[in-house]
Amino acid sequence: MQSQNQLNLRKCGVRCLPHAVRSGRKIVTQADLEENVEVVIAGYQKKNAIDQKVIAIIKAAHEKARSILENNRAKLDELSQYLYEKETITGEEFMAILEQ
Repeated sequence: MQSQNQLNLRKCGVRCLPHAVRSGRKIVTQADLEENVEVVIAGYQKKNAIDQKVIAIIKAAHEKARSILENNRAKLDELSQYLYEKETITGEEFMAILEQ
C-alpha cells in the first residue's frame, strides 16, 4: 500500500518537484542549524570553562605573589632603603640583604 505522500507526488508529477526540493532544503537547513547551534553552544561552554580555569590560575598566582611580597615586606623595605641611599646595588649586596 502506498502512502498518501507517494500518491500525491505521482499525481502532480514534475510540478511538485520544486516544492518538494524547497521543503527538503528547509528541513535539512533547519536540522543543520540546530546541529550548528548545539556546536556553537558546546563551543561557548568549552570556551567559558577554559576562561574560568585561566581566571582561577591568574587569581591563584596573584594571591601567591601577594603573599610572597607580604611575607618579605621587611626585606623589601630594607632593599628599597638601600637603593634610596645608594641608587645602585650589586648582586652580592642584594643577596647579603636577603640573607640577613
